[in-house]
Amino acid sequence: METLYKGAEILPYSDFSDFSFKIFYNEQTKIISARSLKKAGGHIIEYRILMKFLGKKYDRESFSIYDDSQYEYYKSLILIDNEEIDLTPVRLVNTKDDIASPFLLWYQKDFDVAVRYYKIKEREIFLFNGVNLYCNGHYCRSYQVFLIQKINNTSKAYGFYYNGLNPVTFQETYLFKTENTPFPQIFVPKNVDELKSKKDFDIYEIGTDTVIRTNDTSL
Repeated sequence: METLYKGAEILPYSDFSDFSFKIFYNEQTKIISARSLKKAGGHIIEYRILMKFLGKKYDRESFSIYDDSQYEYYKSLILIDNEEIDLTPVRLVNTKDDIASPFLLWYQKDFDVAVRYYKIKEREIFLFNGVNLYCNGHYCRSYQVFLIQKINNTSKAYGFYYNGLNPVTFQETYLFKTENTPFPQIFVPKNVDELKSKKDFDIYEIGTDTVIRTNDTSL
């Protein structure tokens, strides 16, 4: 990982973990809501998954969010200071047709980083570690990284697909800058079987209102 970021300046950040979640149920609408709430970067961050209950009688003790036979996924949201950002229509920038799916955000403090926060002049950027909600830990390793950029009280969301190949994990995913551009950038693994060098990564530049793939020759 040292060679990956050689020649780049990793931008200062703050990490947040130890999220927890609570389940709520509306009997009239039969909507189940899983909500995870935490203060991060001076903001109140909430991640919410909405599901339509498929059973006849809801029982909190027997319901499991990890068992999707009990419900139909409806939509997912991230709220920053109560500003709703709907993730349901978000497409992953580095794939052709993958649409963002609900993810696991609640991590214990000693397990993994859930949210990485950046303050870059007038804008704020949140990276969310989108681990597969239905992964049993053995047969899936890919995950999503959600990037939410907040400028002048307006937020926009982007998603990236990561194949989960070592040595790249969310904890080793940083925003950086080089001498070629004033905008922050991020490494995203290509769809390869093995990560051997920088050639196996794409670089995406995060503009004020776009995220585009770039060829930074300074790296």
